[in-house]
Amino acid sequence: MDSIKEYIYFHNNTELPLIIEAWVWINGTSILKTVHIEPYEKAILYSTIGEWYMNTMLLNSHDKELWIKKGLEKCVNIGKFRSKPCIMGNYCWLDWEDKFECFYTEIDSNTKKELENIELGSNIDGLVTLKLKD
Repeated sequence: MDSIKEYIYFHNNTELPLIIEAWVWINGTSILKTVHIEPYEKAILYSTIGEWYMNTMLLNSHDKELWIKKGLEKCVNIGKFRSKPCIMGNYCWLDWEDKFECFYTEIDSNTKKELENIELGSNIDGLVTLKLKD
């Protein structure tokens, strides 16, 4: 089976680290890949199905402590996002809508320039940003 990859540019626009998981096809097997995202980090992510899951299943005690200091729970799902909208037109779903905002935008010209020198930059479908609500 060919490995089809969907790409997304993700911006963690919070002061909190988090985990993003995605299903990827590796050597004929579908595997759940885990990526640690730092506060304010931007990352190019890929998935075989074009869907990513955000959570706080952090291994580092310092990272967990940041969530606790913010009055948030550790080891919970935050939500998920996609590179293509569902039939209702949504890209993002949050388990914590009262605490976070997550939204999809088209890649603008400044971001395209930023990604030009990155090998996979031309394959990116859009930008997903996670923010804490005020």
